[in-house]
Amino acid sequence: NVKCVPDAGYFVNVEDISGAHSIQEFYSEVVSIHGSAKNLPTSCTSKLNPALCFFPQYVASHISTPIFVVNSAYDRWQASRVNSKGH
Repeated sequence: NVKCVPDAGYFVNVEDISGAHSIQEFYSEVVSIHGSAKNLPTSCTSKLNPALCFFPQYVASHISTPIFVVNSAYDRWQASRVNSKGH
């Protein structure tokens, strides 16, 4: 019984190929510009920087609605930005 199917990119908080956390920086800007923190689970934002609560690896455990995640194993855009260690 699934009520939510996120079918967009499943971005994880890892270093990109340059060693930077560019997706984390991007999410920080989104939270700041749009005031997104108020719409994220407080159970997550009370423990972590709200930008981190955009990452499924941190927020999924705070969601009670059944979720079925759809994400390509071959995400060309994201794979090109992961460092050579596979992180």
